[in-house]
Amino acid sequence: PLPPDVRPSLTRARDHADSLVRDPCGLSLSGSNPPICVYGQKDGTVSVALVGDSHAEHWFPALERLALERGWRLLPFTKYSCPFVDLPLFSDFLGREYTECEAWRPRVVAALQAARPDLVIVTSHRWFPPIVAGDTDRTRQGEAMARLVAQLPGRVALLVDTPISKFDVPVCLSRHLRDITACETDR
Repeated sequence: PLPPDVRPSLTRARDHADSLVRDPCGLSLSGSNPPICVYGQKDGTVSVALVGDSHAEHWFPALERLALERGWRLLPFTKYSCPFVDLPLFSDFLGREYTECEAWRPRVVAALQAARPDLVIVTSHRWFPPIVAGDTDRTRQGEAMARLVAQLPGRVALLVDTPISKFDVPVCLSRHLRDITACETDR
């Protein structure tokens, strides 16, 4: 059964926004200057940075909680639809090359080099549309990510993409309150 203390509640899930969105410290499609925001312990001796697109933002609530519990400084650098790869990308939302993303990435690298976090966590959506047809190759995409990762200070952790459900999760859960296994997504 669905636990009674699920937060946010199913009726509020659509409107829920984490502090990255509310503050605003996660960049939308527009803009290419990463805001410098600090969460967790502002003067913590351990600093952790989160880098990537909106799928990186999925990890933010858990990392923010860890930062508060463990006294970390948490530095988020996220931008919608902007994976951390050194490739020109097409934005379906904008209907053109996503130049804001291309300008954002080196600025994030510079900000991280200045901040020198102990750990940089990089993750993004597993699918993105490159401008150059040959860049759909996974090896080329890996090399494009490696070019940026090589410029990062400290230790780097790469996380695989968050699972993509085949259901509208709040709707599915509300229909299966007594057995949420109906809403599971295969690994």
